[in-house]
Amino acid sequence: MSERKPTRLVLEYEDGGTKVVDFAALPGLLQFDLLRQPFAGGAAPDKNFADKFVLLEWQDGWKEVFQIDAAFESVNGYYVITRPEDVGRLSFKRAEGYPELIELVRRPLQVSRIDFTESYMLEAGVKRREGKKHEQEYKLNPAGEPFAPELEAFKAAVAEEGIEPAALLALEGEALAEKLNDIRTRMGLVAGQRQRDVLNFVAYLAAKA
Repeated sequence: MSERKPTRLVLEYEDGGTKVVDFAALPGLLQFDLLRQPFAGGAAPDKNFADKFVLLEWQDGWKEVFQIDAAFESVNGYYVITRPEDVGRLSFKRAEGYPELIELVRRPLQVSRIDFTESYMLEAGVKRREGKKHEQEYKLNPAGEPFAPELEAFKAAVAEEGIEPAALLALEGEALAEKLNDIRTRMGLVAGQRQRDVLNFVAYLAAKA
């Protein structure tokens, strides 16, 4: 991924003392929660769209957005490992080097749709068992144009906000971020990791609308 990854978390106490913790040593859920916060979002939303986006939808309608490096070309596969907790692993192909993995901890057995360069509906496939480790693979069934439902939801959201896509993209800095956040809230989108990712995705939809 092209985003810089945090390496340390520094806690500063009232008495001036500090404690440094390796970010990678934090529990995965805590890492995700921290990276979702506005203070971890970095600069203002990017309107250049150098990277690509991944959207995941769950059976309950929950939707998360990730922004990944443009070098990744397609979805390689999705599977869930249980030992004993469930962890979903979404793998991406790229022309050179190792595949990239996104790990999912929110109800990984209930992911229903993956949109990247193509859109897929998931269907449970082969299930393997090795001792206490269970692995559930999923078939990727093509499902039309990627992000099609989100593009329609975006058009409805900007109409409710009373702003045209071109006028939205003409905004800058905090004004742009605030309006993008209002729209993504109406659309029911959340950040898979970084809040800026989902705001960039909404800006991407504005450019396509």
